[in-house]
Amino acid sequence: MSLLLVESPKKARTIGGMFEDLTVHATRGHFANLPKKRLGVTRSGQNVNLEFVVNPKVRSWLKWVTKNYSSDNVYIGTDPDREGEAIAYHIYDIIGKGQRVRFHEITKSAIEQAISEAGTIDTPLVEAYFARRAIDRLIGYRLSPLLRYSYGENMAVGRVQSCVLYWLIEHERYLRHFVKKQMYRLVVQLSDGTIAKGAPLDEPDESLIEKATGGKAVFVHTEVSRNAPPPFTTASMLRMAHILRQSPPAIMSAAQSLFESGLITYHRTSSIRLSKAAVFSMFEYIKQDAILSQVANSKPKFWNSKGAHEAIRPVDVKHKSVQYGASAKLYDLIWRRSIASLCRPIRLEEQTVTIVHGDLVLAIAVGHKVLDPGWAAVYPYAKLQKPIDPDAKISSANIESFYTEPKAPYTESSAIARMEKLGVGRPSTYTYIFKALSRHEYLARARRSIGATKRAELTIMWLESMFPNLLSHKYTAQMEESLDAIAEGDGDWQSLVTATMDDISKLNKDDYNVYMEGVACPNCGCFDLSRPEVAHKGDPFIVCDSCEEWFPTLENFYMERSANG
Repeated sequence: MSLLLVESPKKARTIGGMFEDLTVHATRGHFANLPKKRLGVTRSGQNVNLEFVVNPKVRSWLKWVTKNYSSDNVYIGTDPDREGEAIAYHIYDIIGKGQRVRFHEITKSAIEQAISEAGTIDTPLVEAYFARRAIDRLIGYRLSPLLRYSYGENMAVGRVQSCVLYWLIEHERYLRHFVKKQMYRLVVQLSDGTIAKGAPLDEPDESLIEKATGGKAVFVHTEVSRNAPPPFTTASMLRMAHILRQSPPAIMSAAQSLFESGLITYHRTSSIRLSKAAVFSMFEYIKQDAILSQVANSKPKFWNSKGAHEAIRPVDVKHKSVQYGASAKLYDLIWRRSIASLCRPIRLEEQTVTIVHGDLVLAIAVGHKVLDPGWAAVYPYAKLQKPIDPDAKISSANIESFYTEPKAPYTESSAIARMEKLGVGRPSTYTYIFKALSRHEYLARARRSIGATKRAELTIMWLESMFPNLLSHKYTAQMEESLDAIAEGDGDWQSLVTATMDDISKLNKDDYNVYMEGVACPNCGCFDLSRPEVAHKGDPFIVCDSCEEWFPTLENFYMERSANG
């Protein structure tokens, strides 16, 4: 009899039901964490030490549950990523025995293979976790008190969350200065209902109507193809929130449930790779299906990318659907996307109708005629225009008035897309970032869009003066690259942490005066705002040294600060 330790009870139940000679227990996630009420990161020269506080109940339970097993019969099967490796490290640190097993899908064959290839803890991956925890703790615990000292509110900064919050503030500032402008354009309707539009005009030009009605429609078509999309990564899956009508956190929760139930591969991944076994299995299924075989590629397509992880795909392609409530829609989407990735391209006739008067181009419309649906037969989310009748004639024309619109606000999905594109954060942190921003009351939500609150702008204003690096996506992305290098064994985690320590150590509580310069008192108008040495009613408040007025809330100060730019 052997023992397998995992972190999730549901994962334990799923695996336990597959084996009669394997006992499976769950640690219930992270049980060793940095202390809540102190920094927990110390330094001696260039050496860094992290103080992890272990849950005493879990420590005792781990020793009890493993005492009758030899090292060869204890397997540690936590998730195959940085967080999972850290949990595995802490388990081994307590029990002093066991072998590390890694599997990216919960199937009997995958677990049996993982056990046959059991190894040791991945030290570089654990060191990358140490570095990430230490740096996040330093930024959060060193900078947040300085921020609260300046404003007297329970506000906080974070390595990734502040960068993302800055994007929201940039958009808020853009909206503040955006002025709608009335514009005009020629609109031509064809006999088949197609609408062709002209270029925007500052002033209405009625002569274009006569030219359009007296002109002609020139039809041009070109055959094009669109390749199948790759299988889902975490970020591309979360970008489907509008189709699933679920928030990214809800999608991640559903994906977690599907993974732990043994239905999909590991759901925290930036890889589009599919294993050869998975490709051959899905390709064989496609060829044998009466409908899918009509859009199948002539040979299997292999998606490759760096890393050991696979893309998100069904564990068994024969399971076309599942009955798991909210998870059912997500599973259907994952199944369709995985199958579509192995189907042939969509073949289209790209149509362009140009309304011309002599050599003058007045308006253009674009349409698509599907010649071969290809992968869209199974994954119907290709963005296509309505087809245009090549014999359509000009029916009517008029000048349309419209107003310019600002850029669309962020949604969680679009922010995650930008995070992935710029290398900010990693799959395991995407949805956590927005939970953290919500917890600090930084997010203003309107339907699916997200904006920033007043307290969020105050935080960004402070960081712009005090620690602008934290707002730069380049700084944050470079930090992620450094952590990835450490995980690959190509970097020194302690050097990265000490460098961050050195940057933060340059700041102190008196530096808030840099930010307060040029800010007028909302009460008397003078420029003598400062921070009292003694807290007022238990909290530090902004005070005016001239009129001695206290400002216990952010509202008046925010309004005056905004007026001063």
